[in-house]
Amino acid sequence: VGSEMCIRDRATLELPAAPEELVPFAVPAELTIHGVTQPVTVDGEGQWIDDGLEVVGAVDITLSQFGVERPSLAGRSARDEAVVEFKLRFVPAGG
Repeated sequence: VGSEMCIRDRATLELPAAPEELVPFAVPAELTIHGVTQPVTVDGEGQWIDDGLEVVGAVDITLSQFGVERPSLAGRSARDEAVVEFKLRFVPAGG
């Protein structure tokens, strides 16, 4: 299952001013899973670490809103609710 997330309003993102500062954010985004795109809110925080910016966050979803069948095992189905978590590290290009 392929997925893609696109931030809709980058103006709401604030970068940390100092390396030790954690900056929380909640931004509107579009999440595509299994070919279905839905609006979501991405909650997380960013922090400068060494030479890059580290961003961690999560998005609460339901599998059914993306047309994903709930997995089952031995006749028991998984919950419809799921959390998409991510950890991204942005560093300058070059070498």
